[in-house]
Amino acid sequence: MDIDVEIAAARRDAAAARRTWANPRTSYATAVPDAVAAALADVRDLGPQGSAGIVFGRDTTSDAEHAVRDVQRLIPREWLATPEGRRLTTVTGDAGRYEPGAGRTTVADLEDAGVGTAAHALAQHLATHPPDLDAAQRTFWCTRTHTGRPGARTLDRTALGRLLAQQQTRTDTGDSRARSLQAMFTGDRYSDDDMRSFLLGLLATR
Repeated sequence: MDIDVEIAAARRDAAAARRTWANPRTSYATAVPDAVAAALADVRDLGPQGSAGIVFGRDTTSDAEHAVRDVQRLIPREWLATPEGRRLTTVTGDAGRYEPGAGRTTVADLEDAGVGTAAHALAQHLATHPPDLDAAQRTFWCTRTHTGRPGARTLDRTALGRLLAQQQTRTDTGDSRARSLQAMFTGDRYSDDDMRSFLLGLLATR
């Protein structure tokens, strides 16, 4: 009987600790996108205006659409207005996914109303419209993983390993832009300050 009491008490303590941890993280996740939007609004137009936003396909589910709409408010209006990138079908599922050929995303609710996977997928979708967003990411990776003088740079595999270790999702692609946008919307205290700076610079200037 004493053991059962101790187990019950331990479970209550664990639940209280989880709530204590979750509260500031939730507040942080809520505050960061708004703070970024307020700062970027001084230098460029963000989010859809009129018909400039994402046009959702017929099979889109309402929860997934709501998550994508929440994310697109922090996306530069020029990106959203690119004709080739405006159409997107988004559905809910157990894991986030982007299918480039079909222009289709799957949004998963990871206790964040789906905005994390929606941000990741939308960043991937917009990367090819216009394509220089992807070129900017490749340049960022090159500066982080290569050493030597211009024209004769060599890959530093140690640096590459460190960078990949910080990619908490999709380590096979090195999708820094999508990962950092996802982190911004979910309140993930991402450990790579340079990656955060890269994303903010991209949002502010391209």
